[in-house]
This record gives sequence, C-alpha cells and structure tokens, in this order.
Amino acid sequence: MRPIVQCHGHFDLLHYGHFKHLKEASKLGYLVVTLTSGKYMSKPGHPIFTDEERLEMISSLRCVSQALIVDSAYPYEAIDMVNPDIYVKGLEYEGRLAEFQYCFDRGIEVRFLGEKLYGSTILAKQSGILQIA
Repeated sequence: MRPIVQCHGHFDLLHYGHFKHLKEASKLGYLVVTLTSGKYMSKPGHPIFTDEERLEMISSLRCVSQALIVDSAYPYEAIDMVNPDIYVKGLEYEGRLAEFQYCFDRGIEVRFLGEKLYGSTILAKQSGILQIA
C-alpha cells in the first residue's frame, strides 16, 4: 500500500512553485492536499480565489489524488482528518514549522521539499495583481 502524503496550505493564486511542490510530493505516495478555508486567511488581499475555485484548480492537477477544504485556521484539524504517513512542506518552513511537533508526536514523518522559493503574495505584488504597501 502506498503511503498517504499530505500537503496543507492556502494555495491561493496557484503558481509554478505550488505545481512543482505538489508534483514532487506525489512521488512519495497517495497525495492528499488540504486547503485552509479562505475565511481564515489573514494575509492582505487574500483570498484571491474562492474555496471552490482553489479546490477545483488543485483537484484538476494529475499529481493530486484528493483535495479537501478544511474549515480551520490551523493545520492540526487537517492533519487529524487525513492522518498521513508523510506531511510535506516547502523548504521555507524548515526549522520553523509550527506543526512539526504535532506530527512527530503522532508518528508522522515530516519532509521539506523544493529548491527555489516562491510565494503567492510576492508574485502577485511583482505582477501588479495585488497593490499592497
């Protein structure tokens, strides 16, 4: 049986970095992507897309086995919903992942993947989509 792999985040303004991250994570097993409901996003200018739009975009990626919206501001409920074997985040979270201990206490392996760092808010500012001071 393939391990269950979980990626959790906003995935608002889906970009190439998300795609690369999810594609790499899917090589580890059955990929479940959990998305934080937009009502809990606190970054200025977000959400850009509705929960349903983000869910449709993520679900349409061949590398994603399943996608779910999580009605919580924190990743812990998402982790409990999926109960993954492997929890995956981008390199930018290494050494500062709030849910690391939560996963460790439950026997969930945490992996940090990626090479180049992307950020939806940074990309949106650069492109002029978001006008944030």
